[in-house]
Amino acid sequence: DHTEVLNPKFLWSFKGQDQIAISLILEIIGDHDLCGKKICVSNTHIFWNPLAPAIKLWQSKILLDQLQQIRNYRLNLPLIICGDFNSVPSSDVYLYCSQGFLPKNSTSLFYKDVPLIQDDLYHDLKLRSVYAATIGEPLFTNYTATFKGTLDYIWISSELTPTEVLEIIDEATASQNVALPSQLFPSDHLPLYCKLCKSDLM
Repeated sequence: DHTEVLNPKFLWSFKGQDQIAISLILEIIGDHDLCGKKICVSNTHIFWNPLAPAIKLWQSKILLDQLQQIRNYRLNLPLIICGDFNSVPSSDVYLYCSQGFLPKNSTSLFYKDVPLIQDDLYHDLKLRSVYAATIGEPLFTNYTATFKGTLDYIWISSELTPTEVLEIIDEATASQNVALPSQLFPSDHLPLYCKLCKSDLM
């Protein structure tokens, strides 16, 4: 990461977090026209604490920076980014992922009232959420006794088009046993699923 961080207190706090992302370049096999074509799939879990939006944003930025490097090496390699971003659709993390831009005066670019950087943030991955592009973001992907909201996303690059998504259960179903996890749903997060199409994967 070549972005200079101006806030040393943030750097100290950020280095104490150990979230992870896994990215793979997969080759399509089988007896069809897409055999041998490649796609990059990434999965992540971003820091959970709602009081640490700067850490969430910076972890997301580092992930997108790394994927941008892969794309620079393999031009137009389609991307699928899945994960628990621990960020609602109104968050700076979501705005940065979906818009490719975040102004330097955004709330998440401050830590203890001190700015992190002196410039705006950019990326040019041209990402969109498969749910936002089809049926809209769910009312929730996480449903607990203390929090109900959307934290999980499938992001795709512009080379891919979502054709189908799994609809999320309604609140009546989620609350049958007060909250999640429950006898029917083994996690407090709900699964996301989509079908994608593209005829000329790189």
